[in-house]
Amino acid sequence: MKHEDEHFYGKQNTSRNNPLYMRTTSSYNQNCYIREHLKDILLNQFHWNYWVTFTFGYRPDLDEVEDILYNLHYRLDRRLIKHVPQKNTLSVDERTEWFLFPELKGRGLHYHGFFKFNVKPTVTSYKDEWNWVRCAIEQNLSKLESRLSNGGKVGFKLYNRTFRNLDDVKMILYSMKEFG
Repeated sequence: MKHEDEHFYGKQNTSRNNPLYMRTTSSYNQNCYIREHLKDILLNQFHWNYWVTFTFGYRPDLDEVEDILYNLHYRLDRRLIKHVPQKNTLSVDERTEWFLFPELKGRGLHYHGFFKFNVKPTVTSYKDEWNWVRCAIEQNLSKLESRLSNGGKVGFKLYNRTFRNLDDVKMILYSMKEFG
């Protein structure tokens, strides 16, 4: 069924397959189109739970940073299994989903990300889910930061999704300031 849907949508005349639709020679306009499309995805399609910013010290190596983020995602899913009753594996649909934007400014590379849980953890020894996520990220990053060859400290800031759409838009626009 999913394959048939992809084939059906692939044949439609949309902005993705029509080169004349939203065509521009202006890089600024193109970046604005990209930002608007990503904003639409983040506000209307990808129902994220948390916004997080990761920092990696001064001038980190890109391969090492991507390795750390990949392993953090894996470790967070592994930890999630332990906090979901009667689960010892997660299906593809149950794993956490991440949406990350790199930013290269000033002191070096950092990432802004949005992620969501498709399965909610049972948090009994923590105040709430946000504290569970914060502790999980903090503990895992402390183990993973030794992989940075620049000797930098891996840091993060974690924010809940607010129900105020304006705050969500401000967070998203801040995260995409390099796209326009």
